[in-house]
Amino acid sequence: MEKSESSLSSDDEIEDEPRLKYRRLANDLLEILRGDSISAFLAHERFIAVGTSKGKIILCDHDGNKIQDVADHNGEITCLKMDARAELIASSSSDGHVKIISLFGDEEIEQRMKFRSQIWSIAIAPDYATSGKTPFF
Repeated sequence: MEKSESSLSSDDEIEDEPRLKYRRLANDLLEILRGDSISAFLAHERFIAVGTSKGKIILCDHDGNKIQDVADHNGEITCLKMDARAELIASSSSDGHVKIISLFGDEEIEQRMKFRSQIWSIAIAPDYATSGKTPFF
């Protein structure tokens, strides 16, 4: 005997959809964002990188605790990228500057490039740190 649509229970008809679990970032990040706003964001399994409209780049843990200030630009951060090993972070800003900065290495590496117009998007080679080549933007 066939079941009619009205006799099907809601459990039989629709499987539970996966639910998105989230929690709001708090701690140091709340204080940082009181007078600023996020303009670029990059998540990694080890940390979160936040670029702000006032040109700051900050590393935080996943609870929002500040790990370190990475760099400052004179304009709004427009894009953040990192290499595959999460040792370098590349940033661009609305003032036409691009910076590549080492995050955790023994030696501090910082490359700066200036362009005549705003830079909205960048890319960095996954093996940039070991290749020794200049990246293409």
